[in-house]
Amino acid sequence: MNLTVFQLVLLVIGFVFFLVSIDFFKAKKFTLAHLLLVGGGSAFIAWSFLYPWFLNNIAHTIGLANGADLVVYTSLVMVVWMFLGLYNRQIKSDITLTDLMRAMTIEQARGSIDDNIQTVVVIPTHHQDKKVLTLIRDILEYNHGVIRVDDGHNGDLYQDIATKYKENVVVLRHPRNMGQGAALQTGQKYAKEYTKAQYIIHFDSDGQHQTKDIQTFIDYADHNPDINIIFGSRFLPGSGKIPRVRARHKMIQLYFMKLFVWIDLSDTNNGFRLVRRNALDDIIITMNDYSHASEIETITIHKKVPYAEVPVDILYNTNQNGQNLRNSINIAKRIIYRNLFFK
Repeated sequence: MNLTVFQLVLLVIGFVFFLVSIDFFKAKKFTLAHLLLVGGGSAFIAWSFLYPWFLNNIAHTIGLANGADLVVYTSLVMVVWMFLGLYNRQIKSDITLTDLMRAMTIEQARGSIDDNIQTVVVIPTHHQDKKVLTLIRDILEYNHGVIRVDDGHNGDLYQDIATKYKENVVVLRHPRNMGQGAALQTGQKYAKEYTKAQYIIHFDSDGQHQTKDIQTFIDYADHNPDINIIFGSRFLPGSGKIPRVRARHKMIQLYFMKLFVWIDLSDTNNGFRLVRRNALDDIIITMNDYSHASEIETITIHKKVPYAEVPVDILYNTNQNGQNLRNSINIAKRIIYRNLFFK
């Protein structure tokens, strides 16, 4: 067999990669998948250069014209696989960084919540809207606790709340803006570790959620102790009216979640919800942005958390525009990726 210099060099490189991959596998730096990919792939390439007919025969068997086509398509698959691996690593790195900043935030918490408080309302905020002061006052009148998470905004409202409300209000401040999902998880973590509340309510600060509906969640939870998470719905009997344009948008999201996640909800993108204390170990939010709503529903199905819905009356006479189509598409992509590829 006559080999060119180029073929000989590739043969040696393939053999070296094969030996190195075995050493990495023995040292537990490689998983079995890496060994098969790098080591097996290198050995396969080397064998193909020694016996070109071998690669062509495999290509013909699966309907390709020649061995070169097989190499090209296999390389493309490997590139995609490597990209997914790197993306997974980036996601895990972001989760680790978020957890570190969350720990710093909780260490610097201001305020406390009495042990006799059974319900705490987590309010993530970013913009400096003074209306949140009125919102906190209204929640306190119902004898609930409040955990207000300032998501990285360097304004005076943080200090105003800490000064004005001395009892049953905790204020937390992220060192930088991390997203609504990250803020909710920070509030949940504080509620679990530093309060004895049995119910944790997720409540938006944009003026759309109404404090009167909190009792609807509590009443349902009290009468259904087997239900660990309760979602608010704008489409159940007893809920308020929703603008037609928004309704169409929400229905598209609803069909997507039912198709992809198989969750039986009438409203799959409502941020108003109750999580029972014993479900906090399951409902851990890792998507920092608005994708967290879909992530919670995905976790609910995958971990078989008992769930239900109650009607809520959402106000739409605010300046909030809601999520646009582009954000919805991005959320869909993240949910698909997390379900299929992220580990």
